[in-house]
Amino acid sequence: MKNLKVFLFGEKDTLAKRIVNYGLIFLVIAGITEYGIKNDGDMSGLLKKETWETTKPVDDTVYILSLGVIKNSTLEKASHVISEKFGVTTKIVDGIDYTEDLFYANYDKINPYYSVEKLNYGTSRKRIIITDREMTDDDGITSVMGICGGNTILVSTISPFKETLIHEYGHTLGLSHCSDSHCVMSTFGNGYDVSYGSNFCDDCSSKITLNENI
Repeated sequence: MKNLKVFLFGEKDTLAKRIVNYGLIFLVIAGITEYGIKNDGDMSGLLKKETWETTKPVDDTVYILSLGVIKNSTLEKASHVISEKFGVTTKIVDGIDYTEDLFYANYDKINPYYSVEKLNYGTSRKRIIITDREMTDDDGITSVMGICGGNTILVSTISPFKETLIHEYGHTLGLSHCSDSHCVMSTFGNGYDVSYGSNFCDDCSSKITLNENI
């Protein structure tokens, strides 16, 4: 360090120039250290131009998983419906177990509102979680076929399964409930009839990208 030359503002050595130069060296070292931390110690991309110009790609895969034990054919059906309808990449992953708090205390039915909030907590992935248990409102009577909370969709197989999957995924794309009873984004309370199929009305379909051939 004794022979280190001052490389800014000429060759004459002054205290001010030393402070500036050592400050720049510190900033470079700090920047390299931060890069290493953000990339888990992988420094291979440090010298690549695109490293400085782009951000880490967002994981837009839709993950399909079971809550409890679900037939693989059911998971595959969900994967197919979502990937074909919306043109997204889907992946079936390991499921998760039931916990007692997911159920109402006074009857053996899932509390969908609490459950989807808990299951969504802390995840940035878009997930579709499938259960074969009945979900109801807090009266224990009114059925809830599916629910969307944040990045997580919880769908019961005790429902028009395909239509419910599409309806709930539509919510993840920003769609609200639709007043057109022929639209898959309508609610059963508004008179939705599953015999109309899984199509979106013109207004809803204009807001998203999808394949209307299934």
